[in-house]
Amino acid sequence: MKVDTEKIEKLLESETQYRISKETEISQSTISRLQSGERKIENLTIAVGAKLTAYAEKLEKIAKSS
Repeated sequence: MKVDTEKIEKLLESETQYRISKETEISQSTISRLQSGERKIENLTIAVGAKLTAYAEKLEKIAKSS
C-alpha cells in the first residue's frame, strides 16, 4: 500500500466531501475533519491513506486521458 500525502492534499482541495466519501467508502465526517484541518493527514491509518491516494491517482489518470 502506498500513501502520498501531496496527492491526498490535492484531492481534498479539488473534490467534494460527498464524492470522496462515496468513491472511497471513507466516512464523510473523516473527510470533513481532514479538509478543515481538525485531523492531520499524517495521522491517518495506512489503509485510509492508501484509499485516498488510490482515488487521487485514479482521478489523475482520467484527467490525463481526456
